[in-house]
Amino acid sequence: MHAVGIRLEPGDHMIYRSNGGGGFGNPLDRDPERVSADVELGWISSEKASAVYGVVLCTNELEKNRYIIDWNATTVMREQRADETRVRGYGPGEVHPLGEIIQVAEAALAAE
Repeated sequence: MHAVGIRLEPGDHMIYRSNGGGGFGNPLDRDPERVSADVELGWISSEKASAVYGVVLCTNELEKNRYIIDWNATTVMREQRADETRVRGYGPGEVHPLGEIIQVAEAALAAE
């Protein structure tokens, strides 16, 4: 697992989860609840939730690593960006950069 700096030895077992790619359709149509869940699970950052999916998240002060969707700001942002012309795809590592990969790997190790 060179990408996350984990050395595997013979007999080691590894579980690897990936976001699997860009998906289908307009990212601004994705359910904000699902985008929020992706952020909470460490698949994407809150910055990418806003930049790619138009979902504005606020930190939940009561629960660490939980977010609250700002529904008004999300609606406004999505309406403002509705007519944008988007390029197809976002480029390697842009939605799932190394720092976020490490965070997911560490969370998976902690869950064991």
